Amino acid sequence: MKPTIFAPQLPLQTRSGSPVLDIVVPFTTRPLTRAALTAAGRLSAELLPLIRIVRTQVVPFPLQVENAPVSAAVLHRQLIPLAEEFGAHLQLCFTRDAREGLLRTLAKDSVIVIASRRRWWKSREERLAIWLRQRGWSVVLEFVEKNNA
Repeated sequence: MKPTIFAPQLPLQTRSGSPVLDIVVPFTTRPLTRAALTAAGRLSAELLPLIRIVRTQVVPFPLQVENAPVSAAVLHRQLIPLAEEFGAHLQLCFTRDAREGLLRTLAKDSVIVIASRRRWWKSREERLAIWLRQRGWSVVLEFVEKNNA
């Protein structure tokens, strides 16, 4: 199943014809995603980036991928205010495996921005960043304080 995109389809070319910076922020938790979007905006100031929030929804095996336990409309309603606050595009992906679903939404030159709390053990977000780097993507890992996320 093709990922569901809730945004105008923009070609990966800016108005001037040069390639646009494609920044992908995987949805983790609302506070960490907000921190990652803030970092993405700060890192791409004046570059006219295409910032996308990618929300993967795992659909368990007995169900058809088209019959997800959470509808696209519900996810859209929950996440569109966050996307609009940062001027980002929202992309939903219904998949059997969250990481593989995320890979399907990435372009070869995407920059992925992930926020994580600093801990002495590797958090879920840090493990995702390591996994993406091992597969060749550029990943920015933003550490936030507990009070900020």
